[in-house]
Amino acid sequence: SGLSRDSIVIQSIECLKSQRILNIFKNLKFNSQTVKEGNPWQEYDKKANFKLIELLDKYPKSEPGMVYQLSKHISQANLYLGNSMPIRQWDLVASTKNHLKDVLANRGANGIDGQLSTFLGWAKESDENWAIVGDLTALYDLSALWIENQIPVKNIKIVVINNHGGMIFNRMFKSEYFLNRHELDFSSWANMWEWSYVKWEQIPSGDMNISDRAVIELQPDSMQTTFFWQEWDKI
Repeated sequence: SGLSRDSIVIQSIECLKSQRILNIFKNLKFNSQTVKEGNPWQEYDKKANFKLIELLDKYPKSEPGMVYQLSKHISQANLYLGNSMPIRQWDLVASTKNHLKDVLANRGANGIDGQLSTFLGWAKESDENWAIVGDLTALYDLSALWIENQIPVKNIKIVVINNHGGMIFNRMFKSEYFLNRHELDFSSWANMWEWSYVKWEQIPSGDMNISDRAVIELQPDSMQTTFFWQEWDKI
């Protein structure tokens, strides 16, 4: 539940990130040359951006690579992101060339329940509507599609990034106990509600040709994803 409870905070992820930023700042050298060329923060940001472009090209089947490619296909639409990694990855890699009508991100700090239900209630009847969620988030709200016959919205695409568990915890804790691994796919779920279903191990380069109500399962390459984050974390 979301009720408060006794807890002991040893060190939050936010604190770790803040410490990393402070360490970067301490190592930056201010002099007349860097001021002339641009401040150190701008130089670091430029370096990180070039590295990001390189990694997206190098690892197109990684999770960030697939999110980047997918973002280039979503335009003039409403976008829903939830719960954790899809928000972080979209914020990091999404193309800014396509205009989105509206974006909603439901960041559930105390749980991932009800994300798909929230999306279906928020979707606009006259627009194209996309949701990008993780596999565990989808598994926590499998009953959401029951509402389909009670809402007028037809143009709905649900993208499930299936990395077979809570892989964000692999980077955070380096322990199998936190991953909740599984070998499920979402084809039977889509079939149960008579939605169309496609599975992609890489994002199509041309026209997607997806029907109105569709479940799109992304199957990223786990090794490419690992290599991507290992190289990104070295910046």
